Amino acid sequence: METAEKRVTIASSSQRKRKRRKIRRIIRKRRRRNEKLLTAPSSLPNDVIEEIFLRLPVKALIRLKSLSKQWRVAIESLSFCRETLEDRRATPRGSSQSHGHHRRKGDWMDSSPAHRHWF
Repeated sequence: METAEKRVTIASSSQRKRKRRKIRRIIRKRRRRNEKLLTAPSSLPNDVIEEIFLRLPVKALIRLKSLSKQWRVAIESLSFCRETLEDRRATPRGSSQSHGHHRRKGDWMDSSPAHRHWF
């Protein structure tokens, strides 16, 4: 009787090992697939990405730095920092950007009621 119990125990432990191996294989495949998706090159050119970043608030830029090495390098680049600082200095406090369509100096609209024009 003892030998039959041992066989059942051995069979169940080998089955558990096979099941674990199968699960590990599935997990590895999923990780590889996810890594391929994460490392896929951006479909947008760097200058377009930088232009998008210029329109975002600083708080959002800080969050975006952790998402991609490419984005971190772009955000931390000296030229990007200078351009962002220039644009932020050129924007008077209390002003808002006109629907986010324009970015350069002179494209800002004053948000005070006296300067609103209704068409």
